[in-house]
Amino acid sequence: MRVYRNEPEMHKAIQSVLEQTYTNFKYYILVNDKTMEAVRKYQNQDNRIVMIQGKEGEGFRTYAKYIAKENDYVTTIDADDWYVNTYIEELLKYAETYQLDIAACGNFFTDIRGNIIGVRQQIELKWTRGETGTILGHVYAFFRTIWGKLLKSQVLLLYDDSRLPKLELYGGYGGDTLFMFNLLYDAERIGILDKVLYCYRVSETGGTYELREGRLDSDELLFDFVEKTLGHLGAISEEAEKFLYVVYGEAITDTTRLLLSKPMREIERVH
Repeated sequence: MRVYRNEPEMHKAIQSVLEQTYTNFKYYILVNDKTMEAVRKYQNQDNRIVMIQGKEGEGFRTYAKYIAKENDYVTTIDADDWYVNTYIEELLKYAETYQLDIAACGNFFTDIRGNIIGVRQQIELKWTRGETGTILGHVYAFFRTIWGKLLKSQVLLLYDDSRLPKLELYGGYGGDTLFMFNLLYDAERIGILDKVLYCYRVSETGGTYELREGRLDSDELLFDFVEKTLGHLGAISEEAEKFLYVVYGEAITDTTRLLLSKPMREIERVH
């Protein structure tokens, strides 16, 4: 977990990790000068916490291989989200039982105050990477985020960043999706557990609502990368390809709506 702003929500996130029913884990928290002392108080109470000095803009992907060297599985949590207290126990049992490289779960959506406003749940499903291109419509919503996943360390240690487009081309937007689909090169078996174990807090101040450099090109870039990856690893069905066009058509709509709503000179908007 990265904690670069000392927000009240982070305390709920930290407590949800420390109160897990499965207890044999290390808890890595990326901090900066603003948050180090607040996290140190927790570290003094629980020696499972390992603090790492991080930089704003850096997160899970930057440190994944370092963490993977010391652990069998790795998972992550946003600082304003929280786990159900059986999150690790149930995902770990599921991953080990079916020898999964990636195990996902369902999630609640909450508003900024923590009230549940929605849920994403699916019947239990397991597949191999080569099948992803045929069942994409059924698994895409689960598979495009890093959070709510248990990842086998071996897959992270084999991870090859060189396959990814340069950051400046997409401004970081859609980075989770690029990361997860790039994992498919080394993850053989994937599964979704039909349990809702992760709580995701919806915030209208996140990167999705920003018009950063690369945002206007990111939708097409994501489409091309996902389609290319699935085509390389196995057949992508006609149905799945149509689904991708729908997904990224909606993404272009969101980007256009954002462009129209941002205060700027009209000549800049037209450009």
